[in-house]
Amino acid sequence: MSYVMYLTSDCNMKCKYCYEQTSRNKLENKISITYDEIKKQLDDIYNNFNPNDNCLVLFGGEPTLEIDKIKYIVDYNNKQTNKLVFHMNTNGLLLLNDKIYKFITELINNRILYMSISYDGSGQDNRILMNNKSSKKLIDRVLNKLNKDNIPIFISYVITELNYKNIIRDTIYLIKKYNNITKITFAYNYSEMDKLINIQEHTDYIVEYFVYLYKKYNVSLCIPGNKKVCDLCKKCNVSDLKYIVKDKVIERENKLNTELFNLWD
Repeated sequence: MSYVMYLTSDCNMKCKYCYEQTSRNKLENKISITYDEIKKQLDDIYNNFNPNDNCLVLFGGEPTLEIDKIKYIVDYNNKQTNKLVFHMNTNGLLLLNDKIYKFITELINNRILYMSISYDGSGQDNRILMNNKSSKKLIDRVLNKLNKDNIPIFISYVITELNYKNIIRDTIYLIKKYNNITKITFAYNYSEMDKLINIQEHTDYIVEYFVYLYKKYNVSLCIPGNKKVCDLCKKCNVSDLKYIVKDKVIERENKLNTELFNLWD
């Protein structure tokens, strides 16, 4: 079992395909976990600790908007006998802040945190800033700095109409340009792509290239639930998930799912 803690529903970007935007914009649907709720949920994990269930994913919205809560979680974890490791999904923008960059990269170097940055290659123009401009140049700066400092990272790549024809080219570009990328995870924007292509046929096509690229470059290329690439990599601890949303815990089977998962239900 892995745990996913929603720190906030707020975000500093407004990606065109974001499945959370409709709910996020409704005031009554705002999520912001309190320190008391964090402590209670962490205590439940520590009191029932299982060494096979020791990963906590820090999620949002954009989790780095709650950097003080992340520091609290890390400090509280350091006081425990049985410690969690953390994974964070982030758009990377706040890593342009030197203090946040230093804090996060120290956690990564100490193997306390694994970080996945959202980056869609030739589809990055879908990932827009609050001023409606593309985030590409800013995220390129972040990726270049992380690469220069040799900070290992994962990339999270959403397959959309803008990039589905360029996935292999984008993948090779990322692998060759950034030596610090150890894994790229791909996910379809189903609401868009299911109307445009046969997703299963497209997956079968790109997976053949992924197998070749993995053997050539030893970078994990993941489409969750695809046995062919999973059998190559074997780095993931595939398990069910517990989503921690304020004072609620929602269990969900970890499998390929085309249905939207609505935390606000």
